[in-house]
Amino acid sequence: MKAAKLRRKPLFLFALLIPFLVAAAEAIDAEILKDLEFFSNIELLEFSVFATEFEKADTSVKEAAKEARHEKR
Repeated sequence: MKAAKLRRKPLFLFALLIPFLVAAAEAIDAEILKDLEFFSNIELLEFSVFATEFEKADTSVKEAAKEARHEKR
């Protein structure tokens, strides 16, 4: 009888740990999501900077092409 109680004890202790393990996993998941959101915001910011630089370069190329056409005439 005592052997049966000893065999059940580790399972009982593990069952007590489950809520703490779940809470720890949720906290880690929340931190990962926060980091992903931060990095996605940085990527969006970098993309918008790239887009504005591309637009500036595009307009300057168009202006240079217009000037070249006017010089040909």
